[in-house]
Amino acid sequence: MVRAAFLFLWRLDSDEPQHLHVVWAWSRGLTQYRDVFDNHFPLLHLLFAPLMHVMPESSATFLWMRLAIAPFAIGCSWLLYVIGKPLIGARGAAIATIVFSVMPPWLAKSVEFRNDTLWIFFWLAAMALIVAPRRAMWFLAGVAAALSVLASVKALPLLLAHALAVGSQRRPIAFDRAMRLACGAAIPILAAIAFLASRGALDEMVHQTLLLNAQLPVHIARRVGGAVAFAVIAPAFALRAPRTGDHFAHFAVWYTVLLLCFWPSLTPRDFLPLVPLAALAIGASRVGRNAPVAMFVIATLASVYWARLWRPLDTSRARFVDAVVARTSPDDVVFDLKGDAVFRRRAVFRIYDIVGRTLTNNGTLPDRGPEELIASRCCVAMKDADYIPPRTRAFLNAHFVDAGDLRVCSPAVRDLWSGKVDTNRQVSHTLSVRALPREQR
Repeated sequence: MVRAAFLFLWRLDSDEPQHLHVVWAWSRGLTQYRDVFDNHFPLLHLLFAPLMHVMPESSATFLWMRLAIAPFAIGCSWLLYVIGKPLIGARGAAIATIVFSVMPPWLAKSVEFRNDTLWIFFWLAAMALIVAPRRAMWFLAGVAAALSVLASVKALPLLLAHALAVGSQRRPIAFDRAMRLACGAAIPILAAIAFLASRGALDEMVHQTLLLNAQLPVHIARRVGGAVAFAVIAPAFALRAPRTGDHFAHFAVWYTVLLLCFWPSLTPRDFLPLVPLAALAIGASRVGRNAPVAMFVIATLASVYWARLWRPLDTSRARFVDAVVARTSPDDVVFDLKGDAVFRRRAVFRIYDIVGRTLTNNGTLPDRGPEELIASRCCVAMKDADYIPPRTRAFLNAHFVDAGDLRVCSPAVRDLWSGKVDTNRQVSHTLSVRALPREQR
């Protein structure tokens, strides 16, 4: 019931329409990275593309796709029970599972349609296959680990943290197990590489998901401080006396250190792997008969507070989708930040997430929004927002007018399409005028 309440009451995150837009693109025969810009790995989008093909072009799709990914979120709880049972017993594992299912920020984030749910699901599946009480299935664990990587780039520091934890415990994995793990991991990775290469999208995938994100500016103090901290913490932690049975404790420290020292942009979602480990620690503690109920209530209230669930529901994203579908045809393009319209192609190829906005504003990426708007004959745009790069924002404010939940182009833009007006001169004139103080325009 708690998850059902969050399904309906938790606001739409900006990443949800972005993911759905890419899923929609696959379902319409387009290719991620080549035809549609995206800075995420492709597993989520490929997996749900067949379902998206039968979804209605309306904001109702947000709820349907949240329901579609819910089995993976619920499966994470079951996998945590499988992991915890041989480690802390059936009762402790059950307590951990119940508390984990409602802990923040996991509950709210796992309700959303996003790749983080698959990332955590396949990571927990790999752990469950390794700690299986009968026979550890290392090959399948490798497959699951690779699927976790294909779901999210955040799986890379996660798996590195596991490797560092094994090293700091000084309990190397047997060669045959390591080979099974590596062979299992190689199959999905090589299949994904071959598939994207055959679609002419491999180079763009590397650029959009890895190289571009790595260009996000990080303050020099954090980079230097992170490197120094890692150089101090890593040897101290690695040289401590090894203990058996505490791999997850080692992993938690290594993962936290890696993120704090090296990850360019930190959000609560980056620390999601620590939530099930915290739940296991709660389940391992010796608590009274009524304590699990109290823990469940406390965790639920913490999630409600974290999500500010009492606030009025913001329906602007859903209204924008419905307005675009009502005012455009399937062949039309729309200007938005990162696929907010879901069911229409974007007028500007690059997205304006935190990386895109930052790199555009500091000049690393050119702001060619006006030229792309004209070249794509875009006549529908989102409402004005601070996140739009200045040059593009000025052009939109000059040539697009409000029409309810979106904006439409003025006749002057149609003249630019037809070539009646010199595009470069008109764009330059518009931007120079917008730069003047209002009283001089």
